[in-house]
Amino acid sequence: MAQLAIATAVGVSKAIGAYKKSKAHEAQAAEYVEAKNRRMAATTRELSEEARKADYIKSKAVAIAAASGAAGPGVVRIMGDIAAEGKYRVMSTLWQGLNDADGLMHKAEVEKQAAKDTLVVGVISAFTSGASAFASSGGSFGGDNTPPPSTVIDPTSSLGDTDIYNPGVRYV
Repeated sequence: MAQLAIATAVGVSKAIGAYKKSKAHEAQAAEYVEAKNRRMAATTRELSEEARKADYIKSKAVAIAAASGAAGPGVVRIMGDIAAEGKYRVMSTLWQGLNDADGLMHKAEVEKQAAKDTLVVGVISAFTSGASAFASSGGSFGGDNTPPPSTVIDPTSSLGDTDIYNPGVRYV
C-alpha cells in the first residue's frame, strides 16, 4: 500500500509541474497576442502620421507653386511624385506593422503548442515516474516478486576457469 502512495505522490507532483509549465506557456502566448494588438494600434497611429505628413508636403508644394506662378507639366509631374512618395511611405508603414504583428502571432501560436505539448509530456512523465517509483519501492505489477535464479559457473568445470578471449589462459 505504501508503494502505491509513493507512486501516486510522484505522479501527481509531475502532473502539477507540467500543468504549471503549460499555464506559463499560455500566459506567454497571451502576452504575445497583446503585443500584437499594441503593435497594430501603433501602426494605425503611424499610418495617420505618414498620411498627414504627405498631405502637408503636397499642400506646401502647391502653395509654393501657386505663389511663384509656376505652372505646366513639370509642376504636375512633381506633384504626382510627391503624392506617390506619400502613398509609398504609408504603405511601407502598414507593411512593417503587419509584418511585426504576424511575427508576434507566430510566437503566440508556438507558445500555445508548447503548452499543449507540455501537458502531454507531463501526463506521460507522471505515469512513467509513478510506475518507476512503484516498482523501485517494491511494488509488483502482477507477477511474484521473486528474483530470477542467478547463474553460477561451476568452478570445477572445464569452462569455468578459461578466458574465452585469451584461449589457453586458465585462472586458479
